[in-house]
Amino acid sequence: MLNTARLLCFLSAVVLAGTAQADCGPFSNLSFWSGMDHETVKRNVQINYDGDWESQIAALEARQIQLREIYARKSGVELTYKGKKMAIFDEELAAYIDQAETRLNVVKCLAEADEDMELPEMGTASGPEDLTTPASQ
Repeated sequence: MLNTARLLCFLSAVVLAGTAQADCGPFSNLSFWSGMDHETVKRNVQINYDGDWESQIAALEARQIQLREIYARKSGVELTYKGKKMAIFDEELAAYIDQAETRLNVVKCLAEADEDMELPEMGTASGPEDLTTPASQ
């Protein structure tokens, strides 16, 4: 019976996480971010941030602040795409900032979906462990 309960809990979490992920929407279709999808971002967080979504989000938020400050100064940003450097200014920069905001929102949504997928500890078949008794006894 307990195995059935665990299986149902797991399947519910998978279905809910899939639904939440589907609600996150796509990333912007910018050539700078070609090939970016939900799965590649999740892998990036696992590989480059040890699964820490908050660090990824903080980095994107910091970049967003920088971009807005640059735009407010009526300056530009130099980006590298396929080995070539290019500068964007004015309306191009404003559009890029909007797309970066979309990216940030999708990443936040994926982080929430990933947290929803984590299952609570369910104990063992003999019931939950007694945490008041030291293991050495």
